[in-house]
Amino acid sequence: MTKIRLFSIAFVCVITFALLSQMTYALYPTTDPWPIWRHDPARTGVGTSTAPGNNQTIWTWAHNGLSYGAPILANGMVFATDGNRVYALDETDGVQLWNTTFTITGTIESSPAYSNGIVYFGTSSGYLYGVNATTGAEIGGSPYSVSPDTIYTSPVVANGRVYFGTTQGYLYVLSAATLGYLTRILAGGAIYSSPAVYQNWLYFGCNDNKVYALNITTVTPSLKWEFATNGTIESTPACGMGMVFIGTSATDHALIALNATTTNHAGQLIWEYVLTNFYAINTSPAFATIGSDELVFFTPTGSNIVYALYANALPGIYQENNPNIRAWEETVGYTASDPATSGGMVFYGDQGDYTLYAFNATTGIPAWKYKFSNYWPSDPIVADGRVFVDNYYGLTAFGVSYPPQTYYYYKVTGFNFVVKLVINATPASQLNIALLASPNFELGYTLQGIQGNVGMSNITIPNALLGGPYTVTIDGFSPVTGPTAVAINSSYTSIYFTYIQGLSRDTVVITGTSTSVPEFPSVLIIPLLVGVSLIAVAFAKKKLPKK
Repeated sequence: MTKIRLFSIAFVCVITFALLSQMTYALYPTTDPWPIWRHDPARTGVGTSTAPGNNQTIWTWAHNGLSYGAPILANGMVFATDGNRVYALDETDGVQLWNTTFTITGTIESSPAYSNGIVYFGTSSGYLYGVNATTGAEIGGSPYSVSPDTIYTSPVVANGRVYFGTTQGYLYVLSAATLGYLTRILAGGAIYSSPAVYQNWLYFGCNDNKVYALNITTVTPSLKWEFATNGTIESTPACGMGMVFIGTSATDHALIALNATTTNHAGQLIWEYVLTNFYAINTSPAFATIGSDELVFFTPTGSNIVYALYANALPGIYQENNPNIRAWEETVGYTASDPATSGGMVFYGDQGDYTLYAFNATTGIPAWKYKFSNYWPSDPIVADGRVFVDNYYGLTAFGVSYPPQTYYYYKVTGFNFVVKLVINATPASQLNIALLASPNFELGYTLQGIQGNVGMSNITIPNALLGGPYTVTIDGFSPVTGPTAVAINSSYTSIYFTYIQGLSRDTVVITGTSTSVPEFPSVLIIPLLVGVSLIAVAFAKKKLPKK
């Protein structure tokens, strides 16, 4: 009896699995990602997409707070942190796809980095983690520990290696695939400046008052030059046009442009822009080509002034407001964040008046702004024509709403049915084909979205899978509009309806009047008969008399 029961359970499990549809879907096809802090390995802070012309919000997602870093975006997902976790959100609607569930040692106090399907981030307790960008699960070899050292820099990935600095003055080099240790280089002080990679050289500032340039064409970096200043360097460099742009503190209180590939071991200063109000510049500049101009944007630490300088200014030392190097300057509320530039606009988050500012990058004329009600915005990012900014307790997307996204569902039972789903939400589970076995001939799926948003769904169903006429319910209620059923051809029918997203997940049930799917799919008959035969043979052998 026990064996019969086990067989029955196995049989039911096989049938149940066969009647569930395997969901395969692609997220929004990101064409202009922002996969690393300051956009790219050179830390230019400049995106490749257009930028929104007004402050229209698309969606807002709330988290647990204490976010110290800016978000990044790649492969249709926005990756954000709250200090103790990393979250992946659907770029189009802000729906949370996953969050890290393992315990992270320390807090995440810098922005993550994405490369080749992996998200990397460091912690205040000295651990460098790598997680699968699709699932949020740790990769093999994660985390790598430098404890009791600490990591406040954002990692950069180049040449199959991960680079990051620590407060004990080490630049670490790990394998990007396994986080295996490769080597480390000791600088003369704590490193808070995130490393930048430009033309196979790596640059970073250090609290020993120096800017370092390393050749990273080999596993072990070699020192090319080190430029000495009169103060600590916590600014992250931005590289472009053969130069390294970086801020200084203490008595220098200047933005400097250095020759990126000079052969002079002491480095080479091209120009220096000295502030008269003695602001330190621990923030990170942005470098962009805007029309015919090459511009550098920066905000002094604790200042409410936004500067735009001509990057190709003649060599020399310039005092603040010198018209030969200054393109424009504008005043914001209190304390501006690191700038982000894309689509001819430059964006700043103000940590004093809780406002996101947008300026024309060429003229400095204000374009639009958005005031948050609860906390300050972090560094904004610009991707796929939208702006994304974390304001400490939540993340907001600005711009034009995304078009509905297409998802494809495939049966796994051996039938050639393909169900096409076009929605402006996120599928939250597999397509439930098992409902077809019910007397009502039903097909079910769940949609995950922001509560209160207007959702739409256009599902194209093979007539042989589910025949009409059709009725639709969402969590047991009728849709706002529809359903409207349109015959695509003799084989497929498209059903369209809209609804108000009530819960974080809404269950849609489509009821038809017929189905050609057999109770037990024919593709399973032969394997099941073979299984039954084998079990019967086994029972028969046990009953034969022993000789």
